[in-house]
Amino acid sequence: MSLSPLYGPAAAPAAGATPSAPTASAANTAGSSSPAQQVLGQDAFLKLMIAELQNQDPSQTTNGTQFVAQLAQFSALEQMTNVAQAVTKLDSDVTALSQQTLLTQGAALIGKQVSGTDAGGHPVQGTVSQVTMQNGQVELQVGSQTLTLAQVERIDNAASTPTSTPTSAPA
Repeated sequence: MSLSPLYGPAAAPAAGATPSAPTASAANTAGSSSPAQQVLGQDAFLKLMIAELQNQDPSQTTNGTQFVAQLAQFSALEQMTNVAQAVTKLDSDVTALSQQTLLTQGAALIGKQVSGTDAGGHPVQGTVSQVTMQNGQVELQVGSQTLTLAQVERIDNAASTPTSTPTSAPA
């Protein structure tokens, strides 16, 4: 007997087993939202393999090739699960890093003169006094108005007040 029918629509109970609990495919198609319930876990897989070996028909034993193939399938499934978890974590890390980078770029504009057009199409010009992160977007406080980083069209150093250099009388 092969464990692969557990993943298909035609899952059948093992020879000699009584169908007292729903099969794995029935549990997976029931619409459960928990990832732990949607994936056949390592322990459950190994328990099924042990039950299969214990309850197999002595006249039709599982040959070694089938057993090795099932172990290979399980190993591949486990590796795919590990890769999926790593990709999910990587996506989360990249998103956080991207937001931090944008916030840092915005912070570098504090004290700078910026000009751009706000969401309403109105021109905005002034010195950046504050930077915040709202809904994943960096917002620059320019006077009483707000610009997102994407709305900035020009950046200049802040207007500086002219300074005079002291002159000394020649001696």
